[in-house]
Amino acid sequence: MKVLFFLIIILVSILSLSAEEHGYDLIQETLVQDIDTAGYYELLSWCRELDLEDSGGRKDLQQRLYRYFEIDSSSMTQEVPEKRLEIKSARVTEYFTMEEIDEQYILLQGDVLVELLEGDTVHEISAQRILLNQTENILTAVGDIDYILRRGEQEDRFKGERLTFNIDSWEGVFFQGLMESERDIGTDTIRFSFLADSITKLENDTIVMRSGRITSSEDLSRPNYQIKAKKIWVLAPGEWAIRNAVLYVGHIPVMYIPFFFYPGDEFFFHPVIDSRDREGNLLQTTTYLLGKKTKKKSALSFLAATEADESDKKLKLDGLFLREADEPSASADSKNWNLKILFDLYSRLGGFAGVEGDFPSALSFQGGIAVSRSLFTEEELYTPVWLENGVYRSFWNRSWLFGIEMPFRYGLSSEWSLDQSGYRFFGRFKYYSDPFFTSDFYDRSEDINWAGVIGLDTAGETTSATTKNLSWELKGRADFSKLIPGTLLSTLSIPFFNLELYWQSRESAGSDSDPIFAANPSREFYYPVTMKIPSTSLQMAGVLLSLPRGAAAAEPGPKLAMPETPGRGYRPLSNTVNSDTAPGATASNEPSPAADLPLSRNVRNLRVPEPKVDLPVFTEIDPVAFKLSYQLRPNFILEQSFDTEDMTGPADVVYDVNYTTLDTSGTSSLDYSLNIQENQLNFTGGLAYTGSYRTRIDQGFDDSETWQQLVENDYEYNKFDFNITPKLSYYPFRESDLFKASVISYDINWVFYQYLLDESESVGGQPVYHGVGPTWDEDTVRSHNLATKLSYKPLTREHSAALSVQLPPNDWLLSADLLFYVWLLKTTVNTSIAKTADTADTEKVWAFQPLLLRETLALNERITFSEELRFNLVQRYLEKSISSLSLWGFTASFTAERTEPLTFDSDTGWSVPIDTAERFL
Repeated sequence: MKVLFFLIIILVSILSLSAEEHGYDLIQETLVQDIDTAGYYELLSWCRELDLEDSGGRKDLQQRLYRYFEIDSSSMTQEVPEKRLEIKSARVTEYFTMEEIDEQYILLQGDVLVELLEGDTVHEISAQRILLNQTENILTAVGDIDYILRRGEQEDRFKGERLTFNIDSWEGVFFQGLMESERDIGTDTIRFSFLADSITKLENDTIVMRSGRITSSEDLSRPNYQIKAKKIWVLAPGEWAIRNAVLYVGHIPVMYIPFFFYPGDEFFFHPVIDSRDREGNLLQTTTYLLGKKTKKKSALSFLAATEADESDKKLKLDGLFLREADEPSASADSKNWNLKILFDLYSRLGGFAGVEGDFPSALSFQGGIAVSRSLFTEEELYTPVWLENGVYRSFWNRSWLFGIEMPFRYGLSSEWSLDQSGYRFFGRFKYYSDPFFTSDFYDRSEDINWAGVIGLDTAGETTSATTKNLSWELKGRADFSKLIPGTLLSTLSIPFFNLELYWQSRESAGSDSDPIFAANPSREFYYPVTMKIPSTSLQMAGVLLSLPRGAAAAEPGPKLAMPETPGRGYRPLSNTVNSDTAPGATASNEPSPAADLPLSRNVRNLRVPEPKVDLPVFTEIDPVAFKLSYQLRPNFILEQSFDTEDMTGPADVVYDVNYTTLDTSGTSSLDYSLNIQENQLNFTGGLAYTGSYRTRIDQGFDDSETWQQLVENDYEYNKFDFNITPKLSYYPFRESDLFKASVISYDINWVFYQYLLDESESVGGQPVYHGVGPTWDEDTVRSHNLATKLSYKPLTREHSAALSVQLPPNDWLLSADLLFYVWLLKTTVNTSIAKTADTADTEKVWAFQPLLLRETLALNERITFSEELRFNLVQRYLEKSISSLSLWGFTASFTAERTEPLTFDSDTGWSVPIDTAERFL
């Protein structure tokens, strides 16, 4: 019995130990799942129980628990998307097992449609017969196969007669297959078709087509173009290759391609091969040291059939390719930076090597040197050789650089800018060996023109234009207004500050009949014309006096004590002084009995107060407001003109100055504004000064006659004047919302003093100046008007009737204008009567000017119709009619007017017949 009891104890101990070990294994097996599925607060409590750091988010807490329990989170595989096969339709379904090889099958027949789901990828297969090997996960479809593959928004379609593929790896093969895929090219979406005897899809998504062809034509039996190849590889997005291919346009083969590989990754250099009529065969290479080439859509759409999307990731050099790095681009600005080396060869012209950089909003430049030879034309063909003394030879070009002859041609252009708050600087520099440098070497490309190579591009050759003129510029502006407080000097700025050296080009002394001279690009050269050092201006403005200066700041009242406890900011009614308390009596601190009553009793004792009549609100009006301000704007130009007469060739270019011109001008004004009763009476105007002065310093100008003419022009340029511009406006109905825009005004612009050249007394080249003024005539009174306008604005549109008079000393002119609306119709009427004379010798008489009537019908902003009629009130007939129509941006008009009819004769052209009266045509 004791032995039995001892055995039972041993057995229980063993079972307990086994259960304990099994429980520990279960905890270990489910620990990862517990950590992954735990919420934030569960993880937080778990970390605190284990004395672990509890800061951070859910991922941080999980990582600490992984480390504590020594779980390798990096080795944890992500969840594989679940695969599911759904049979949508089938006429016959059969399940069977082949016992010899122990494989289970499902056979579906008759209009079969199955769908395989894997994450966000959907495979939809329709066929007449589908056999599924459940053991090996191999699917075979036969007869009218239509296979649609959807990945997100992208959809690819396969068609064929027989299909076999592995469900696990999606490897498969189509026999007599057709693959369709849509790609966006520009603003159009084009469907590409890939046909082949067999289309094989490998596990790494590589597609191999044997005896295939590619086209984007809708009619596959008669395509506009197609590529037929023995073998086609689609290796990756944007990467493909073909072998033994022929390009067909219609049914005509136009090009044989033994092998071609289009890389998905960019080369760090971009070679372009082409042929031109003038330069011959060419090779242009662009090597990027910084940045990458901007992709362009090809004229041949099949080249875009497998193009990959642009990526914002940083590129790194890996062998010959620029591949994407894991890190993104540094910034949006540096993403567009590029720096590249240029190297070009031309079979007829020569070679070019250069550098180009573009750093947006900071710096851009392009330059290089070229070794070239003259190109001659013979029977409309270009040739680099010319027969001289019985020998064909080439003429290599030379150039000049600041008086030194160089064995090459050169060019450099750059722009830079610096834009900060308060100032901006901009510079431009261009200098070339000859005006033809840009047209010879800047007409470059970084993409092969495949359409041009095979002769499909019928567009003519485009070349860069020659550069006839050059300028070296440094421009700037600055504003210092924010640095100066107050209104006395509210504006202080330099609107512009320019330094400029201007160049022109001319042809060297030589004979155009000499073919060697006519073909030499150095026959034209640059020479300096003028230099401005500098051209600048200064602007100053401010307010001298402003009334009223503003109401005095109100004295602050006593501060209210903030309660210590929120919500205790109001004193109870029991603590307030009762109005019935005798003077000197103190309010009791005891709470009122009403305070202890229930809230409902207090509410029942309240009554709604009687509504009060709205009191009119009166806006405070400043009776008088006055403002006195000023502004100054002087301008200064110092310009040097070079002696260019003796420059007959590039070796003769010198920088001798003919003369220096000093030009100063400016305007200044003292402006005032007096407003009474908030602009009911408004008196504005100013005293303005305008002046200009120019002088020249002779530094060796040989042409005395031209010099004298320049000096005499300067005498007339030197002058200054003072003028006043007062204007008085009265708004009699300012307080009325309907008529507030009605006004009576009077204004004048009078030059009351001038200091200018007296040509009658200036003899012998000696100028005589006199001060003139004040005089009252048409030359000094620039405008003198009296006007009134009655305005009526009941809703949003203003109706008005205006009358204005031009006063002496100018010719009398009385004008009337009428504007009113009737629903969708707008009517304007205008006419005038003027006192004029036909000639200077005849007396001025009053005469009516034509009456202008315009009707506009506007259904909305984009649909309008208008009719304009002009009547001759003196002769009493219709002079002109203009009908206009505007529909959604499209405009049309029809004009008829009273005029003399014209007749056309093949010998003399258009003419007016004799004694023909005017007619309305």
